[in-house]
Amino acid sequence: LAIELSMGQLLDSWNPANGFDHVAFSIFVSLPGRTDGAAAMPGQNATLPDGRRWQLRLRSHGWSNAAFDAEGATATAEGRPLVPGARITVDRERKVVRFEFPAAALGHPTDLSGLVVHATTWDWDGGWR
Repeated sequence: LAIELSMGQLLDSWNPANGFDHVAFSIFVSLPGRTDGAAAMPGQNATLPDGRRWQLRLRSHGWSNAAFDAEGATATAEGRPLVPGARITVDRERKVVRFEFPAAALGHPTDLSGLVVHATTWDWDGGWR
């Protein structure tokens, strides 16, 4: 699964390891045909819209690339850590950040039809802000 997010501005002022700063992403993946997972969006005082539940989540900023499944996830708990996180590439010219999830993180599906992605952007300084 590859997700590309187009940004209005793409900065790297603080020389971040992941190639971007001044933004933190939380990407929630709802897998087709699944009713398990979590509705709570950890640390964001919200739940996914339309009654959706997520099974895979990524929290990424300039110095973080952490993936989680929904086991144990709540409004204040991120879920069970998964390794590896997504592969991150930055296309500065196009102002695009690309996240590539390994098939294992999705359970090796043969088809991604019906998969839903919900992405939020925030700032991060030891926590969402």
